[in-house]
Amino acid sequence: MSLKQRHGGNSLRRMIHSVGTMEVQTTMRGIVGYLKIVISFYQILSTFPITFFQLDWSSSNDDVMENSKWSRVEIFSIPDFSCILQGMRFRDKLLWYTIAPMIISILLVIPTIVVLVLGKMSREGAWTSHPKYKDVTANYFWAQSFFMFLIYPTVSMMALSAVNCRKIGEYWVLAIDVGEKCTLSDTSGGLFPLAVAAIIIYPIGVPVIIYCLLWFQRVPHLAERKRNRALVQAMVNNYKLSIMNGTTEMVLRYLGARQVADSETDAHVKSEAFKDKVARLYEQQYSDKGKNKGSDDDAGLLATLGLTGDETHEQFSEAMARMVREHNMFSGHETPESLTAVQCRTLIRHFERDTGAEDDLHEVSIESLRSMAILCSHSMMRRGAISVPTLSWSNANSPAERRVLRRVGNLFVAFKVEHWYYEIINTLHKLFVTSVLVFCYPGEYMQYAIGIAMVYLFLLITMRIQPYVISILSNLQMYTLVILIISLFYGMMKSINDFSVNIPVRDFDPQMPLTLAVAVLCATVPIAPFVWESIIGWMHTLHWFKSDKEDQRIKEFETTNMKSHVQDLRSILPTAPPVENQPTHAPQPQVPAAAMLATTHGAPSSTLPPPWTGTAPAYQAVFDGNGAPTPVKTPKKLNKLRPLPNMTPNGGLNKVAPGDS
Repeated sequence: MSLKQRHGGNSLRRMIHSVGTMEVQTTMRGIVGYLKIVISFYQILSTFPITFFQLDWSSSNDDVMENSKWSRVEIFSIPDFSCILQGMRFRDKLLWYTIAPMIISILLVIPTIVVLVLGKMSREGAWTSHPKYKDVTANYFWAQSFFMFLIYPTVSMMALSAVNCRKIGEYWVLAIDVGEKCTLSDTSGGLFPLAVAAIIIYPIGVPVIIYCLLWFQRVPHLAERKRNRALVQAMVNNYKLSIMNGTTEMVLRYLGARQVADSETDAHVKSEAFKDKVARLYEQQYSDKGKNKGSDDDAGLLATLGLTGDETHEQFSEAMARMVREHNMFSGHETPESLTAVQCRTLIRHFERDTGAEDDLHEVSIESLRSMAILCSHSMMRRGAISVPTLSWSNANSPAERRVLRRVGNLFVAFKVEHWYYEIINTLHKLFVTSVLVFCYPGEYMQYAIGIAMVYLFLLITMRIQPYVISILSNLQMYTLVILIISLFYGMMKSINDFSVNIPVRDFDPQMPLTLAVAVLCATVPIAPFVWESIIGWMHTLHWFKSDKEDQRIKEFETTNMKSHVQDLRSILPTAPPVENQPTHAPQPQVPAAAMLATTHGAPSSTLPPPWTGTAPAYQAVFDGNGAPTPVKTPKKLNKLRPLPNMTPNGGLNKVAPGDS
């Protein structure tokens, strides 16, 4: 029973059921991505009152931004802690904000140290021999990375506040604490080295640590290998589709090549059975009575196979053996590491015919040939000749990938394989909007414009690459960025109103629709994807949502596919032509295709059925708008294709006694 039949037209209920019945890996990918997007949004939103300190946000927006501080894990803003820190100087607060995350990180690593010591003290005597080592290590990496994700905006803001100065009278003081001299003007004081250390450790150090951690875990290498494998397989499939047509398929089945494994191809083309079938095929096509060179209007069998009709028996045998080897060369499961030199040369010569490199490819090493094949696949991908499906991370692949997912998977598991680095871009985006923006024209309109430009640039990057495996997460990410732009634009308009006498204040009253709309949009971000899914599902159930052109296009597609299927069946299973010397008014007997094509070796020539004429569809690789391959028929007429003993279009063997036909 399908989800629609089980839950009816309720799209929201179907989505919740789908999430509940997904694999654990897919569910974890969605949960991690969803939490990070929502938390990142509120982390940025909670810093707006600090960055734009001169703006009096409306009461409703102030409440939303004030309640968003939980996302930054700002422990010292809790009333009990804030009372303790109320009398502290800024340098003491900075020291606490710098040391406290280090202490928590040390506490998180204690279980891992205990497991290592217990493993060393065990009977095996190895550090990693404890049975809980893998689980404890994986939990530590996940907890440590998620903890740094939570506190990064807060500690970065505090570290960069140590160098944010403003001039009061003749003195430069810190903007966050006017009782402290500017760190940049008083480098001899104790605050300067502490500020430099905090900036290096957190605003600069965290993105560098994330990249180094992914690099040492070989995530870029694994991503490149997965992508290269997918591209090579797509190129191989494209090659197999481009060299295959209906006539070639029938000849290969007759020669027995379809029932032979790839490793047994050489032995098969050297067998006596293969040579006997080639000899009979040559006698049929090249005899004086059955010459099949084709005409201007009819391509013929030989022209379809790339022959002229003037070949000798040895040349024809070599052509048939070469055709069998080419079609059995690839299984469709090749990887860049398993490609042989012959396979690499075949792919390069087929897709890069104009390079002129086929003359010296025999002198190139196998490593260079594989690199050339990979470059060829990337070139075809850029040209749109091939496409690959969305690549995601999976525990079912290599052991190295499972180990990396177990340790640092929360840094990239929600993203596509080719966009493993998106977490670093997201971290830098938060750094610029939460901590760097405060230095740009503070208190002026240009600060809002620069903030909008920063968020808009990140929005363009997200729209361009669509980094998330689950498309609804990409939509949620773009939705949060649009809301940030709307909030900054609202703040800029409100600041213009507050400092201008030309615009009445009542236009921006907290009860106005614009103010309430911004507050509602910011507060309802967590439930936004569920609302979208529900609305879109409801709209798809309505008839007016589907245009007449779409319905007509669907009907034409179904009709065309049905006609194509019927024509393919008629071309593969033709009926027998009228029997000679039979009155025209008599009904024409319908003889099965198998009986019509079957003959015996000793039967006289008069018992042979007449030449079979028909059409065979030749399939080419054509890709639709979604990148999926679509078979398109290009009919090629077969002129005087005489049936052979034991030869049928579908490759079966039929032995019929004389006189049965």
